[in-house]
Amino acid sequence: TIRQDNEKSEQSRMRFEARQERLAQEELDKAAKREARKKAAEARAAQGGADEDPIQAAIDRAKAKKAAQQSDTGPSESEQATLETSIATIRKRLATAQEKLDTARAEDSDLVDALQTGVDKTRAKLEAAESKLKELIANEKPADKAPPPVDAAQAAIERAMAARKSAEALTPQEKATAQRNKLQQQLEKARTRLEQSRESGEDEKIVIALESTVERLQNKLNDLNNAAQDA
Repeated sequence: TIRQDNEKSEQSRMRFEARQERLAQEELDKAAKREARKKAAEARAAQGGADEDPIQAAIDRAKAKKAAQQSDTGPSESEQATLETSIATIRKRLATAQEKLDTARAEDSDLVDALQTGVDKTRAKLEAAESKLKELIANEKPADKAPPPVDAAQAAIERAMAARKSAEALTPQEKATAQRNKLQQQLEKARTRLEQSRESGEDEKIVIALESTVERLQNKLNDLNNAAQDA
């Protein structure tokens, strides 16, 4: 009947509108999360956390996980893994503290004495931890020194290190080319998504967000191309 057809049409319209609202909200949520991650990264950079080595961080996490998994194999292995993780962390802290001290000295800052005290304390902690680790290894029984099994975490670390070495081997021109290719791929995907949104009649907010993404990627690509031409 006409009434049933009208009800079905109204239900279809409501489902379509609900879907559009959900998609728009998801896009807004993603944008908010991206902004939050950006601000968090900026905050970490301001606090000196941007210099953290991602490979070393992965190694530290893998060692900590391995120590937890092998806690039932005996105190020696667990204590050694904990010490190795602690030493790696202290070394990073010492490097950061020393860098701050050098900067303060160069600027003739009033904080030199305080920073020097911090460097001395951190170095003392590192020496104590390294001494304890050497003593622990020296006191281990031969049976305790069997090579640890290769696990997925270690394999991932090795792949990441190999990828970083490969990237470091690239010339500046090759790095710029790889970056441009990556941006070009992102731009093509964003354009395709924008065209699909326009054709399907998606909410205007989603279309505007996608247009902004396309424009931002295009500007980045143009900047890289201009820099390459100038070089």
